[in-house]
Amino acid sequence: EEDDVRAASARGTYGVATGVVTLEGNDEATGQAPRVTDGDTTIDGRTVTVTLEGRRILAMEDVRSVMAPRTDGDRSSGSTGTTRPSMLADDQPVYAAAKQLAYDGTSRLATYTGAARLWQGDTAIQGDEVVLDGGTGNLTARGTVRSALMLEERDDETGKVERVPTIATSGTLVYEEKTRKATYSQNAHVSGPQGDLRASRVELFLRESGKELDRAEAYTNVTLEDAGRTATGTRMTYFAVEGRYLMSGDPVRIVAECRDTTGKTLTFYKATDTIMVDGNDETRTLTKGGAKCEARRAP
Repeated sequence: EEDDVRAASARGTYGVATGVVTLEGNDEATGQAPRVTDGDTTIDGRTVTVTLEGRRILAMEDVRSVMAPRTDGDRSSGSTGTTRPSMLADDQPVYAAAKQLAYDGTSRLATYTGAARLWQGDTAIQGDEVVLDGGTGNLTARGTVRSALMLEERDDETGKVERVPTIATSGTLVYEEKTRKATYSQNAHVSGPQGDLRASRVELFLRESGKELDRAEAYTNVTLEDAGRTATGTRMTYFAVEGRYLMSGDPVRIVAECRDTTGKTLTFYKATDTIMVDGNDETRTLTKGGAKCEARRAP
């Protein structure tokens, strides 16, 4: 034990010159793997080294970590702990697993590598590498990124607030807590309240609570599929409160069952079939034929 750091294992080696403690071996009585607790974070691994100066921890093989929930007492006393991204609740534990973890206890920067996964309930982020900055609440994931965020959405018909999953895949994910912006880049694919969205880059802006979508922005090679229609363009903004899409391109195009609409800029709504076209005198709306379309036009 030293200050907020506690360590336990079957075997321990202390290098006097290096100031490094190496923990190895499971406890014979309990089977517990080497474990280090630094403040509100507990780390397990087959081998764990602790550099006492700077409180640097390196855990290797079958790494597991837990960030303990913050209680009302913690908040009222002003005690410091790991700052979490807003989509993760303070009052529940946060779990992580990887092949290796490098943890800096001073800056509270945790870098998980090798099949890395961080989760709390139904919310999860995974990638080849996941980095959590516990000082700022920022999060970065790289390499085969997949995330599942549970966001709240109000049903237009019932008025009830429901938790709806937003599933995303990409090459990288960068979340900035200050702006509550999650940026998916490199073949981004995001499926959620805004529909099924593909683009070179997709940005999700969360509301202050971190539990609701404020808007979504998509850039370059944008394709949106939602409510039986497909829209393509170069730039899209989705405003969650209004359920409104603003899409531009050269041209932007929406194909529905019986209508093919193109223009420079199109505005349409999630809950209706209304499309507003601003094409700088270069718009056109085509009506497709076919049995289904004829049936819909019949009196």
